[in-house]
Amino acid sequence: MPKNHQAYGAWPPSRFVKWAKKIGPYTTALVEENFSRAHVPVQVYRRCMGILKLGGEYGQTARERACQLALRRDQLSTAAVKQLVKRIAAEHHQAPLPPIEHENIRGADYYLPNETTECSYIQPS
Repeated sequence: MPKNHQAYGAWPPSRFVKWAKKIGPYTTALVEENFSRAHVPVQVYRRCMGILKLGGEYGQTARERACQLALRRDQLSTAAVKQLVKRIAAEHHQAPLPPIEHENIRGADYYLPNETTECSYIQPS
């Protein structure tokens, strides 16, 4: 296993299930279904990790609904759940969560030239 995967390769499947239970019943069922179909549990760790992290961008409600649909359609992959989450969020007019505001993050205005800044690459007219 690659070094960046070895860290969670030692986790038991119950750790993923416990994490999923904090989210909701459909997410839990989807994670459990992935493990029940795997001959070697480690083979679905990345998939389960991806599913569990999907709520960060569109919210936990959309992910839970997407997991419900994925189970009904027997689509267990992260890619399938991600497509469903995006569609559900779009149907409910939910935009992705706004970017984090922080004093150390420069916005687009930072890069605009102003009166005090002279740009050497602009030829005067």
